[in-house]
Amino acid sequence: MGKILRTIGLLSAGSVLVPALNQARAEQTEKPNILLLLIDDMGYRDTGFTGSDFYETPVIDSLASRGMVFNQAYACAGNSAPSRSCLISGQFTPRNGVYAVYHTKRGPKEYMRLEPYPNESNLPLDCYTIAEAMRDAGYATGMVGKWHLGDSGHSPAMQGFMMAKEEKPQSMEEFKRTNDPKNMFSEVDTMIDFIEKSVDEGKPFFGYLPFHAVHTAWQARQDYVDYFSGKKPGKLHKQPLYAAMIRNLDDAIGKLVDKINELGISDNTIIIFTSDNGGVPKTSQAPLRGFKGCLYEGGIRVPMFFYCPARIQAGSTDLPVANVDFFPTVVDMAGGDIPEDKVLDGISLKGLLYGEKEMTERPVLYWHFPGYLDKPCPGGRDELFRQRPSTVMRKGDWKLTLYYEEWMLDGGWEARDTNHCTELYNLKDDMSETHDLSSECPEIRDAMLAEMLQWLRDNDVDMPTVKQQNGKTAER
Repeated sequence: MGKILRTIGLLSAGSVLVPALNQARAEQTEKPNILLLLIDDMGYRDTGFTGSDFYETPVIDSLASRGMVFNQAYACAGNSAPSRSCLISGQFTPRNGVYAVYHTKRGPKEYMRLEPYPNESNLPLDCYTIAEAMRDAGYATGMVGKWHLGDSGHSPAMQGFMMAKEEKPQSMEEFKRTNDPKNMFSEVDTMIDFIEKSVDEGKPFFGYLPFHAVHTAWQARQDYVDYFSGKKPGKLHKQPLYAAMIRNLDDAIGKLVDKINELGISDNTIIIFTSDNGGVPKTSQAPLRGFKGCLYEGGIRVPMFFYCPARIQAGSTDLPVANVDFFPTVVDMAGGDIPEDKVLDGISLKGLLYGEKEMTERPVLYWHFPGYLDKPCPGGRDELFRQRPSTVMRKGDWKLTLYYEEWMLDGGWEARDTNHCTELYNLKDDMSETHDLSSECPEIRDAMLAEMLQWLRDNDVDMPTVKQQNGKTAER
């Protein structure tokens, strides 16, 4: 039907949702359908609407242009598993103990001045998830793609998803056979089946589609590789294979949007688009500092928008938001309830999205990482680790990082003026995080540090510990 509609001019090649199609079918339900698209390792600057000068994302850009774009959106961790645990649980990492992929002790151990806190690879089964809340609100819940939150004993089917198809990464040999880069088109087909079944049964749906794209190993169809190989490189971006993979992903999302049009549910379907963490060093995120794994902006700031013209106001906002906000937002939109004993760290954005109220401030955002990540990257703090044990907070325009090696071993509070235990940036004036204001603005530093320390105490946060015998101390 999508092909026919294009032929008669009702559907554009860019897969733009067409309000007129909604007359073809009675409204499915008063509750909105919600489709959450999570891209793997897509950096903040990797789309057209966020400023790439080489990659092409016409479908994504079209949705963003008529949705609510969040210019200062964050993943709540610098890499995959902990970010997803925050999204699914609506909680910062200390509440479920998922801090890293596999373990928190990655890198040259002789240079680790502290003993990392052990990592939890599985999202606890007693964690009340976004899927369980939506299921309890009367929704069909479906997930297909990269779960990355546990083994078969902690599968998405056991944590609220009524339809769950957990995909494994596709090898290059498999890609040669399927010509389906990162399985993105088959993942979309499975989600389409879930959507059609939900519509046929008259149930609102919550669909979670965490793509394997655009994570390495990079895969793309040859026609787009050839196209981008012949395109003039941009000043920011120039990777033909990565560009081709992103364009394939855009096409896959277009196929999904076409189906929503065809079913006549566009007025009642909210699409959320974001990434699980920042980009990798091969694709510039300038002017942001750092990349995936870091807690600098390049590691945690991500593209994000909410789309549904019939319900959500178009525009953009500089309100800092994070993926912990999805849980309270979609449950609020669904008219659901959150158990009284469930502690959420996110806030509902429904009022802002629906144009019911202005939001210019939000509660403090926290990132906590009690370990070490290897593979140092450009823009990192040192040449040995991407990230050392630390806690980060963002309050208003200010961002403070507390580094535990210097804090616990080099004098703590009393030596804070000299031991380099903190970094302080004003992101409004310095989004590149190049000018540490810890010494120039000690009153702001100390006030934020005191608030952070209180948060750590109040939440009994997991901490690294002092080694009985310290290894070598890395030079800065």
